[in-house]
Amino acid sequence: MCAQYSPLLEGIYADLAPWAGRGINRSLVDASIQGNVRTPGHASLAFAIARGKLYIVDRTLSEARADGPFTFMLTYVYALRHLVQRYGAILPDVEFVVTQDDFRREPVWEDPIPLFQYCKSADGTAILVPYIHFYTNHYTRARLEASDKAGPWRDKNTTALAGYTCGYSRFRTTGCAATARRDENGVETEHPRRVLDRMLAGNPRFNVGCAYKGIDEWARSRMVVHVDGYACSSKLEAVLSMNVVTLKEDSGYFSFFHRLLVPYRHYVPFWRHRPQEIYAAMAWVDSHADQAEAIAASAREFARTWLNAQALECHWMFLLREYGRLLTFDVAAGVPAGGGAAPNGHVYTDVDRFLADVHAHPEDRAHWGHTSNIERT
Repeated sequence: MCAQYSPLLEGIYADLAPWAGRGINRSLVDASIQGNVRTPGHASLAFAIARGKLYIVDRTLSEARADGPFTFMLTYVYALRHLVQRYGAILPDVEFVVTQDDFRREPVWEDPIPLFQYCKSADGTAILVPYIHFYTNHYTRARLEASDKAGPWRDKNTTALAGYTCGYSRFRTTGCAATARRDENGVETEHPRRVLDRMLAGNPRFNVGCAYKGIDEWARSRMVVHVDGYACSSKLEAVLSMNVVTLKEDSGYFSFFHRLLVPYRHYVPFWRHRPQEIYAAMAWVDSHADQAEAIAASAREFARTWLNAQALECHWMFLLREYGRLLTFDVAAGVPAGGGAAPNGHVYTDVDRFLADVHAHPEDRAHWGHTSNIERT
């Protein structure tokens, strides 16, 4: 089922490299739970898969709701529940933490803490997993169907669309040169979207304005400008599916699929050093129409191939398999059958019991209504 997605393994091996040769012991997982789940203010949940069943570790519903964006983490609950329901018999016994925090503390390479996250910089130690919007936005259907309605690339608007809001300040990974942002005057900035909006204001070739644009409008343009937010922006996976040329900021941050993207095959890069590089990127598209059209088609095919529901499932399965091989302790031995308090000091709640609690609270319906459709994505 997953053989065709084996290129995803290269990124997984790279993410797990900090623990290669040393393994991941109980203390490291406990430290991740303590720092991200038991410490207030983090949008994080700990999961255990034991004997083909999924458990939530050390979290009650009220605690999960209080710490960070509940919708985000509940989406992972549904996604992993669906995965375990389908493939629990072949999944390894594992225990791990997933966070939706936009950025993390500086990495400690001497004794790194394992943490599943949707984005990282080149010097980060996060273990990358798909972002929640792949599930909540019905990515496979809605995004790809919108691009089908927009027509051929050469018939589209030649104005480059910048479809982002400007309220995000960029998180800078200290010491990582790739994440530094400098404006058109060489001054370091924490607001790259505002810089670009100011710089391009009044230029008739760019549709800017620090306002979110709908996906139908993205699909009607030949070029879409993509600039990350706090760190990785989840709009990139949407734009890639639109049959457009993505003018992509070289921000220094990346998600689980970015390692498979190739410049001038799937997108046109800019702002490695200065934002003015966007003018050269647009000029290249204008003067290389055949190649640009091929890039738009290649990006769309990339989205269909690597960002569909089966690819996401296979990424999780590959990751859990390789992560499980690094664990140096017996997860199942520490999880009571059916859940409950364990001798290791943790409390394991069966996922269905956790979700029954969610469904029993009408105030949470706005959170769980759309995520319960994961089975149909």
